[in-house]
Amino acid sequence: MADYFSDSFRITLDGEYIRMAIATSDTRVDEIKMTEQEFRSLVEAIWNKSVEYRGCSGFKAKFQNEMFSLSIQTGVQTRSIYRLKESVLVPVIAQYVAEIGGI
Repeated sequence: MADYFSDSFRITLDGEYIRMAIATSDTRVDEIKMTEQEFRSLVEAIWNKSVEYRGCSGFKAKFQNEMFSLSIQTGVQTRSIYRLKESVLVPVIAQYVAEIGGI
């Protein structure tokens, strides 16, 4: 199992799944689990600073004003939205991309 992390964002490789942990406050961390294929697609969108991304399993992402907004469908009509600064997210993603040998 490999970990890539910053103070508020962590990626954990756990077999065929990837877990992203996002600190939403000093006392709360949300964890999102996805397949490696889903995650690689999301990483490519983040790496390329895609203005808008729609992935499988209800994942959406936007890049605007040095911030990434990740929107994840959590129920039939509900979504969780996370806003992460580029300076927090990209170094962690870069560690992962370097480890796997590119996107």
